Amino acid sequence: MLTEITSEVIPSELAQIVTSVFNTMLGLEVLHCETLQREDHDPLPEPVFERCLTSAVRLTGEWEAVVLFQCDHPQARCFAEQYLGMGSPSKDDPVTASAMDCAQDSTVDAVIPDVLGELANMIGGNLKCALNKGLHLSVPQVVDDDYKSRFPGFAVRQWLVFHCLAGFFSVAVMLPTGLVSFTGSTN
Repeated sequence: MLTEITSEVIPSELAQIVTSVFNTMLGLEVLHCETLQREDHDPLPEPVFERCLTSAVRLTGEWEAVVLFQCDHPQARCFAEQYLGMGSPSKDDPVTASAMDCAQDSTVDAVIPDVLGELANMIGGNLKCALNKGLHLSVPQVVDDDYKSRFPGFAVRQWLVFHCLAGFFSVAVMLPTGLVSFTGSTN
């Protein structure tokens, strides 16, 4: 007996994954602020980040999606410092926690792409396990330009905006343009 394949990305589950990854990997508490979701063919308006860096992983198999992690350059530096154990954000001292106060060390700059790629990899890997559909996860890509040109045939269907002491960042899910909902329906 065949069963219908559904792969639903539930915003609260994705938010929990992101929260867990940031807490575990960076020791940062994050707050899920907003979810924008679209189930028709129109793409979502994007949260605006000045000089945004995007790391992406692609899920392939019985279901396809691209998971994006986006932040600005000062946040990326701060996340890299946290990952390396060099930063110490504190709720009690917001000045120290500011992404602007993160040191501009060449070692940190060199690992920013790796840290952002690992964050996308951990978020995408946890999502892959949650969907449990025999999916495969690609190697992360980190871009400082238009990520959309890297994934033709995909459109953003879900944006989750988060906040931590380093500022706002987002996680998005792109689906193939022929897929109109997160439940596996096609046109």
